[in-house]
Order: sequence, then structure tokens, then C-alpha cells
Amino acid sequence: MEFWQSCNGLLLCNDHPDKLYVYNPTINQGKLLPLPHVWVPNRALKVVAIDFDPTISQHYKLVYTHQDFTRPGTPVHVEIYSSETGVWRACERTFQLISFVAFDYV
Repeated sequence: MEFWQSCNGLLLCNDHPDKLYVYNPTINQGKLLPLPHVWVPNRALKVVAIDFDPTISQHYKLVYTHQDFTRPGTPVHVEIYSSETGVWRACERTFQLISFVAFDYV
């Protein structure tokens, strides 16, 4: 299992080939999440980030960006997962790759 990112105590994990988890080490519980609508393991440049602020809500969100790198210049698509609803929602707007410079380092 790989730890991809953390946010305010929650860990975003990936268990290859295609399993996403959010793990809370404080209570030693993890949750297997459904994959986004477009999950292309070998043909997409993808980044998943977690957002969680327990002072605002007990729920967290994931932001998933993906681009087909076999077709240069294609737009970046965004999907958002809400732990409150348990589903991924596709963003209607697409973006250019330059919009995401250092996105996974924020």
C-alpha cells in the first residue's frame, strides 16, 4: 500500500492496481472508495488529492484530475468525491494542463 497524501490526520492511500482508501490512523479505520468514473491506469496522467477540515465538517472530499497523455494537448478533466454522498461527480468544465502546475504539492 502507498500513502499518497495526508490532510488534517486523514491519509489517502492506494493499493495497486486500482484501490483507493482513506485511512484514519487515530481510530485505526480505513474505507475503500469507489474509483472515479474515468480511471485509466496506464494511459492517463492522474493526481488525487484529499481535502479535510474537521473544524468545518466531519466529511472529506477528494479531487481527481486526469489527462490522456497519449494525446498531447487534451484537456484535464476533474472529478470530485464527497464522503457525505459517497459518489464521484464530474466537473463540467475542463482545464489546460498548465492550470495544474504543482497541484499535487499544495
